[in-house]
Amino acid sequence: MKTITFGIQKGGTGKTSISISVASQLAIDGKKTLFIDADPQGNGTGWIIKELKKELADVLFNSCQVEEAIQTTSIENLFIMPTAGLGGDLRLYGETKASQKPYAIKQLLPKLEALGFEYVIIDTSPAFSPLEKSCFLASDEVIPVMQIDIFSADGLGVFSQLIGDLRKDFETEKPAMTRIVLNARDDRLPQQKTLLEAYEKNFNNLGLFIVPVDQGFKKSQGAGFFIQEYAKTKRETLEAIEALTNAIK
Repeated sequence: MKTITFGIQKGGTGKTSISISVASQLAIDGKKTLFIDADPQGNGTGWIIKELKKELADVLFNSCQVEEAIQTTSIENLFIMPTAGLGGDLRLYGETKASQKPYAIKQLLPKLEALGFEYVIIDTSPAFSPLEKSCFLASDEVIPVMQIDIFSADGLGVFSQLIGDLRKDFETEKPAMTRIVLNARDDRLPQQKTLLEAYEKNFNNLGLFIVPVDQGFKKSQGAGFFIQEYAKTKRETLEAIEALTNAIK
Protein backbone atom coordinates (compact mmCIF):
# COMPACT_ATOMS: atom_id res chain seq x y z
CA MET A 1 0.00 0.00 0.00
CA LYS A 2 1.24 3.46 -0.86
CA THR A 3 0.33 6.64 1.02
CA ILE A 4 0.53 10.08 -0.61
CA THR A 5 -0.19 13.37 1.15
CA PHE A 6 -0.84 16.65 -0.63
CA GLY A 7 0.21 19.69 1.36
CA ILE A 8 1.71 23.16 1.53
CA GLN A 9 1.57 25.84 4.21
CA LYS A 10 -0.56 28.13 2.06
CA GLY A 11 -4.28 28.17 1.31
CA GLY A 12 -6.03 28.51 -2.02
CA THR A 13 -3.53 26.56 -4.11
CA GLY A 14 -5.91 23.77 -5.11
CA LYS A 15 -4.66 20.95 -2.87
CA THR A 16 -8.14 19.55 -2.38
CA SER A 17 -9.00 19.68 -6.08
CA ILE A 18 -5.78 17.93 -7.07
CA SER A 19 -5.78 15.33 -4.29
CA ILE A 20 -9.39 14.29 -4.94
CA SER A 21 -8.81 14.19 -8.68
CA VAL A 22 -5.77 11.93 -8.25
CA ALA A 23 -7.67 9.69 -5.82
CA SER A 24 -10.58 9.36 -8.24
CA GLN A 25 -8.22 8.65 -11.15
CA LEU A 26 -6.55 5.86 -9.19
CA ALA A 27 -9.97 4.36 -8.53
CA ILE A 28 -10.98 4.69 -12.19
CA ASP A 29 -7.76 2.86 -13.05
CA GLY A 30 -8.95 -0.04 -10.88
CA LYS A 31 -6.97 0.67 -7.71
CA LYS A 32 -8.81 0.40 -4.40
CA THR A 33 -8.19 3.87 -3.00
CA LEU A 34 -9.01 5.66 0.25
CA PHE A 35 -9.20 9.44 0.37
CA ILE A 36 -8.60 10.75 3.91
CA ASP A 37 -9.88 14.25 4.51
CA ALA A 38 -7.43 15.54 7.12
CA ASP A 39 -8.39 19.19 6.66
CA PRO A 40 -10.65 20.42 9.51
CA GLN A 41 -12.52 22.56 6.98
CA GLY A 42 -13.87 19.37 5.41
CA ASN A 43 -14.03 20.80 1.88
CA GLY A 44 -13.09 17.50 0.28
CA THR A 45 -15.79 15.69 2.19
CA GLY A 46 -18.41 18.23 1.15
CA TRP A 47 -17.41 17.67 -2.46
CA ILE A 48 -17.55 13.87 -2.41
CA ILE A 49 -20.44 12.95 -0.10
CA LYS A 50 -23.55 14.62 1.26
CA GLU A 51 -24.01 12.78 4.56
CA LEU A 52 -21.64 11.22 7.04
CA LYS A 53 -22.05 9.30 10.26
CA LYS A 54 -18.48 8.94 11.49
CA GLU A 55 -15.40 10.98 10.71
CA LEU A 56 -11.61 10.84 10.94
CA ALA A 57 -11.67 12.54 14.34
CA ASP A 58 -13.84 9.74 15.73
CA VAL A 59 -11.14 7.26 14.78
CA LEU A 60 -8.35 9.40 16.23
CA PHE A 61 -10.30 9.94 19.48
CA ASN A 62 -10.85 6.14 19.61
CA SER A 63 -14.63 6.52 19.61
CA CYS A 64 -15.09 4.23 16.59
CA GLN A 65 -13.23 1.61 14.60
CA VAL A 66 -11.40 2.47 11.38
CA GLU A 67 -13.85 0.61 9.15
CA GLU A 68 -16.83 2.41 10.73
CA ALA A 69 -15.55 5.75 9.42
CA ILE A 70 -15.02 4.62 5.82
CA GLN A 71 -17.73 5.42 3.29
CA THR A 72 -18.26 4.58 -0.36
CA THR A 73 -18.44 7.20 -3.12
CA SER A 74 -20.04 7.41 -6.55
CA ILE A 75 -16.88 5.95 -8.11
CA GLU A 76 -16.22 2.24 -7.77
CA ASN A 77 -12.99 1.53 -5.83
CA LEU A 78 -12.95 5.02 -4.26
CA PHE A 79 -13.70 5.35 -0.55
CA ILE A 80 -13.48 8.27 1.86
CA MET A 81 -12.67 8.72 5.53
CA PRO A 82 -14.47 12.06 5.91
CA THR A 83 -14.22 15.14 8.10
CA ALA A 84 -17.22 17.27 8.99
CA GLY A 85 -16.56 20.92 8.22
CA LEU A 86 -19.37 22.05 10.51
CA GLY A 87 -19.63 20.44 13.91
CA GLY A 88 -16.64 18.19 13.33
CA ASP A 89 -13.99 17.42 15.93
CA LEU A 90 -10.82 17.24 13.85
CA ARG A 91 -9.82 20.79 14.72
CA LEU A 92 -10.27 19.94 18.41
CA TYR A 93 -8.11 16.84 17.96
CA GLY A 94 -5.42 18.90 16.25
CA GLU A 95 -5.40 21.43 19.07
CA THR A 96 -5.48 18.97 21.99
CA LYS A 97 -4.10 15.55 21.06
CA ALA A 98 -2.12 15.64 17.81
CA SER A 99 1.12 16.85 19.37
CA GLN A 100 1.07 13.91 21.79
CA LYS A 101 0.54 11.32 19.05
CA PRO A 102 2.77 12.07 16.06
CA TYR A 103 2.26 8.56 14.66
CA ALA A 104 -1.53 8.47 15.03
CA ILE A 105 -2.18 8.52 11.28
CA LYS A 106 0.61 6.03 10.58
CA GLN A 107 -0.91 3.62 13.08
CA LEU A 108 -4.06 3.45 10.95
CA LEU A 109 -2.20 2.14 7.91
CA PRO A 110 -1.90 -1.58 8.84
CA LYS A 111 -5.66 -1.79 9.27
CA LEU A 112 -6.25 0.02 5.98
CA GLU A 113 -3.89 -2.33 4.18
CA ALA A 114 -5.69 -5.29 5.75
CA LEU A 115 -8.92 -3.89 4.30
CA GLY A 116 -7.39 -4.19 0.85
CA PHE A 117 -6.55 -0.59 0.05
CA GLU A 118 -3.77 -0.14 -2.47
CA TYR A 119 -3.49 3.66 -2.17
CA VAL A 120 -4.24 6.18 0.55
CA ILE A 121 -4.47 9.82 -0.55
CA ILE A 122 -4.50 12.44 2.22
CA ASP A 123 -5.60 16.06 1.90
CA THR A 124 -4.31 18.46 4.56
CA SER A 125 -4.97 22.00 5.71
CA PRO A 126 -2.65 24.91 4.76
CA ALA A 127 -0.53 24.56 7.90
CA PHE A 128 2.43 22.69 9.36
CA SER A 129 0.96 21.90 12.74
CA PRO A 130 1.13 18.56 14.63
CA LEU A 131 -1.84 17.17 12.71
CA GLU A 132 -0.19 17.84 9.34
CA LYS A 133 3.09 16.44 10.63
CA SER A 134 1.28 13.24 11.62
CA CYS A 135 -0.02 12.94 8.05
CA PHE A 136 3.43 13.53 6.58
CA LEU A 137 5.05 10.97 8.90
CA ALA A 138 2.54 8.39 7.68
CA SER A 139 3.32 9.06 4.04
CA ASP A 140 5.63 7.57 1.49
CA GLU A 141 5.54 10.84 -0.39
CA VAL A 142 4.34 14.41 0.05
CA ILE A 143 3.35 16.44 -3.00
CA PRO A 144 3.13 20.23 -2.69
CA VAL A 145 0.51 22.00 -4.81
CA MET A 146 1.45 25.54 -5.81
CA GLN A 147 -0.07 28.42 -7.70
CA ILE A 148 2.22 29.96 -10.30
CA ASP A 149 2.85 33.31 -8.65
CA ILE A 150 5.80 35.32 -7.40
CA PHE A 151 5.48 34.13 -3.80
CA SER A 152 5.13 30.42 -4.46
CA ALA A 153 8.80 29.59 -5.05
CA ASP A 154 9.75 31.01 -1.65
CA GLY A 155 6.88 29.10 -0.06
CA LEU A 156 8.04 25.89 -1.67
CA GLY A 157 11.56 26.45 -0.37
CA VAL A 158 10.26 26.90 3.15
CA PHE A 159 8.05 23.83 2.87
CA SER A 160 10.93 21.72 1.57
CA GLN A 161 13.05 22.80 4.54
CA LEU A 162 10.23 21.97 6.97
CA ILE A 163 9.87 18.49 5.49
CA GLY A 164 13.64 18.01 5.73
CA ASP A 165 13.60 19.09 9.37
CA LEU A 166 10.72 16.71 10.08
CA ARG A 167 12.64 13.77 8.64
CA LYS A 168 15.68 14.73 10.68
CA ASP A 169 13.75 15.22 13.93
CA PHE A 170 12.05 11.83 13.64
CA GLU A 171 15.07 10.07 12.12
CA THR A 172 13.19 8.81 9.08
CA GLU A 173 13.75 8.89 5.32
CA LYS A 174 10.06 9.49 4.63
CA PRO A 175 8.19 11.28 3.29
CA ALA A 176 9.98 11.71 0.00
CA MET A 177 9.35 14.91 -1.95
CA THR A 178 10.23 14.27 -5.57
CA ARG A 179 7.52 16.15 -7.49
CA ILE A 180 5.36 19.22 -7.28
CA VAL A 181 2.14 20.36 -8.90
CA LEU A 182 1.97 23.81 -10.43
CA ASN A 183 -1.70 24.60 -10.58
CA ALA A 184 -3.81 27.05 -12.60
CA ARG A 185 -1.44 27.61 -15.53
CA ASP A 186 -2.95 30.45 -17.58
CA ASP A 187 -1.42 31.14 -20.98
CA ARG A 188 -3.08 34.58 -20.96
CA LEU A 189 -0.62 35.65 -18.24
CA PRO A 190 2.79 36.14 -19.86
CA GLN A 191 4.55 36.60 -16.52
CA GLN A 192 3.84 32.95 -15.75
CA LYS A 193 6.36 31.95 -18.40
CA THR A 194 9.15 33.65 -16.44
CA LEU A 195 7.95 32.08 -13.19
CA LEU A 196 7.85 28.61 -14.76
CA GLU A 197 11.42 29.07 -15.98
CA ALA A 198 12.43 29.98 -12.43
CA TYR A 199 10.80 26.80 -11.10
CA GLU A 200 12.57 24.69 -13.69
CA LYS A 201 15.89 26.28 -12.77
CA ASN A 202 15.60 26.31 -8.97
CA PHE A 203 13.79 23.00 -8.50
CA ASN A 204 15.19 20.98 -11.37
CA ASN A 205 15.55 17.96 -9.07
CA LEU A 206 11.76 17.72 -8.78
CA GLY A 207 9.27 16.50 -11.35
CA LEU A 208 6.92 19.30 -12.39
CA PHE A 209 3.29 18.60 -13.20
CA ILE A 210 1.46 21.59 -14.64
CA VAL A 211 -2.33 21.77 -14.42
CA PRO A 212 -4.12 24.45 -16.48
CA VAL A 213 -6.59 26.91 -15.02
CA ASP A 214 -9.94 25.17 -15.35
CA GLN A 215 -13.39 26.21 -14.18
CA GLY A 216 -14.23 22.52 -14.33
CA PHE A 217 -12.86 22.10 -10.81
CA LYS A 218 -15.26 24.63 -9.28
CA LYS A 219 -18.21 23.58 -11.38
CA SER A 220 -17.77 19.87 -10.74
CA GLN A 221 -17.31 20.53 -7.03
CA GLY A 222 -20.47 22.61 -6.92
CA ALA A 223 -22.40 19.90 -8.71
CA GLY A 224 -20.95 17.08 -6.62
CA PHE A 225 -19.13 15.48 -9.57
CA PHE A 226 -15.56 14.37 -9.97
CA ILE A 227 -13.73 16.16 -12.78
CA GLN A 228 -13.62 12.92 -14.73
CA GLU A 229 -17.44 12.92 -14.66
CA TYR A 230 -17.82 16.55 -15.72
CA ALA A 231 -18.20 16.86 -19.48
CA LYS A 232 -16.63 20.32 -19.73
CA THR A 233 -13.38 19.57 -17.92
CA LYS A 234 -10.46 20.53 -20.17
CA ARG A 235 -8.68 17.71 -21.94
CA GLU A 236 -5.34 19.18 -20.77
CA THR A 237 -6.54 18.98 -17.16
CA LEU A 238 -7.47 15.32 -17.45
CA GLU A 239 -4.15 14.56 -19.13
CA ALA A 240 -2.21 16.32 -16.36
CA ILE A 241 -4.09 14.40 -13.65
CA GLU A 242 -3.54 11.12 -15.48
CA ALA A 243 0.18 11.86 -15.82
CA LEU A 244 0.54 12.67 -12.13
CA THR A 245 -1.45 9.58 -11.16
CA ASN A 246 0.69 7.34 -13.34
CA ALA A 247 3.85 8.87 -11.87
CA ILE A 248 2.93 7.98 -8.30
CA LYS A 249 1.84 4.41 -9.02
